Amino acid sequence: MNEVRKAISEAQHPFRYVTLATVDNMNSPQQRMVVLRDFNEKSEFLIYTDSRSDKVAEIMKNNSVSLLFYHSEMRLQLRVTGSAAIIQSGEEFDKEWDSRGSKSPHSYTSVLSPGT
Repeated sequence: MNEVRKAISEAQHPFRYVTLATVDNMNSPQQRMVVLRDFNEKSEFLIYTDSRSDKVAEIMKNNSVSLLFYHSEMRLQLRVTGSAAIIQSGEEFDKEWDSRGSKSPHSYTSVLSPGT
């Protein structure tokens, strides 16, 4: 997990961009690349996304997810499965959002919804 922790602070680390797999309403897997934002002492991964994205709706219906990390230089693959939770508001959300600085909100508040 040291490589995962490095990805949080090193923007060019191969684990910074990770594949997130969810399950859609047809029970089919859906994969997409996301940016890893944090990994905490409880082994929880933090990823931001627009609340209008398909992945949010998919997680709300079926919270089973998978993450796939790949480090090409080390030829290291890490697969993680678990349950996802959507945090949209409240003290925990506000604290986390504020700690990321003023740049983050602009990346997730576009007028057009994801996929448009």
